[in-house]
Amino acid sequence: MAVRFESLDTLRYLFAAIVVLGHVVGWRETFLGGGLAVDFFFVLSGFVLAHGFINKGSVSFGDFVSLRLGRMYPLYILSLVITIPLWHYINDRSLNYYDLIKNVFLLQNIIPGSGNGYNYPSWSISAELWVNIALLYFLFKKNSAPIAIILCFASILVWFSSAENISHAHSEEVFLTTVGFFRCVAGISAGVVTYKAFAYVNTRRCDNQEKSYLRQSVWTLLEFLAITAVILCIYVQRLQLHYVAVLIMPIVIFIFALNGGWLSSLLSWRGVARIGAYSYGVYLLHVPVLFSFRAVGIMEHRGNDLLDGFTVLLVATLLSIPVYHWLERPALRMVKGFVVKV
Repeated sequence: MAVRFESLDTLRYLFAAIVVLGHVVGWRETFLGGGLAVDFFFVLSGFVLAHGFINKGSVSFGDFVSLRLGRMYPLYILSLVITIPLWHYINDRSLNYYDLIKNVFLLQNIIPGSGNGYNYPSWSISAELWVNIALLYFLFKKNSAPIAIILCFASILVWFSSAENISHAHSEEVFLTTVGFFRCVAGISAGVVTYKAFAYVNTRRCDNQEKSYLRQSVWTLLEFLAITAVILCIYVQRLQLHYVAVLIMPIVIFIFALNGGWLSSLLSWRGVARIGAYSYGVYLLHVPVLFSFRAVGIMEHRGNDLLDGFTVLLVATLLSIPVYHWLERPALRMVKGFVVKV
């Protein structure tokens, strides 16, 4: 039976909300290190994909790529189709076909000098897709924690040595590609290691499923400490904790995946966790929503107030609900059906 990490789904939505507020209101006015939310996404992606694919020798490289495209590409293309005309309208610029090709093939964060792309959060989708294709499948086949650890720390070294603003670095050129690519390798590799640690611990606690009050209290304390560490990383920039955020995010995911405390139980409650399914839509659709408001003169590129930020978040969330049920799920179901038949 497939395992759903409901508390992690909820956290994913909350991190997507941080990104929305940072883009609409401004990072300095909300979460100065909020760009580190992307590292949570990378680590979580490595964790969840490791859970789904490790030890499944029957999955071919072609099937793996097809499944990743089926998950990532349909919503991305929809957001791109909506965003491009809005971007050109509010920036009063003509269409650049070279930029269009790069964005269509999700190369905006692979080819140096491409910037953020039309839908600027999509730089991380670009990095993740190509890291998945170039590296992740083979990492799963090797199923080696030491290799993943080496990849993680080597990529962190490249990332930290090539960028001044660690929490928002992605477009700087390094080794014929960008820092964002190595940042993604670091996060996804950390996610694979985190899953292997989770699997090891989880199988050894299955013999004793009883949750005592003391045990739950200890796990709850660990959960609150983990969340506090994340808040310090993204909010109190003067502490320079963004340097350890890529190490803190795996700890957060590990603790909440085990679902041992009251906080993770709250985040796993069905009425709360359901919103996590819409986080990918919120992440990609909030920019066209913001651009739409800008096109009619309601909001600015940055410097809006918190009410504007929560308005964009609400509209993006409401749009993400039908998009998830009518596009994301059917598209992935169709790809899975094709892969199984082949």
